[in-house]
Amino acid sequence: MGVARMVIAITLVKSIPDRESTLYHALKEVNGIMNLYHVFGEHDFVLIQEADNMEKLGAVLRQVEEQGDVCTAKTILVSSASTLEKMPTHKLKQACQNF
Repeated sequence: MGVARMVIAITLVKSIPDRESTLYHALKEVNGIMNLYHVFGEHDFVLIQEADNMEKLGAVLRQVEEQGDVCTAKTILVSSASTLEKMPTHKLKQACQNF
């Protein structure tokens, strides 16, 4: 039996102007966000999410996007570099297109 692998993603979130504090407190309550960072620049927050599978990750991402103070959210799937040796590139691209 293989070892279960978690699905990990990074989401870059831009807040509605002057709503960063409210959004920060709302995001802290979303299950599945492992780390939440306030950053300066084009985005306001970087989120590290973790889920048991893509379906559960999708649910976490929907919760993030449904926050009233989110202006935009861009998600990047994270994979070990060794995955590139095991999985054809077209399959990685297909997995990313589901977001």
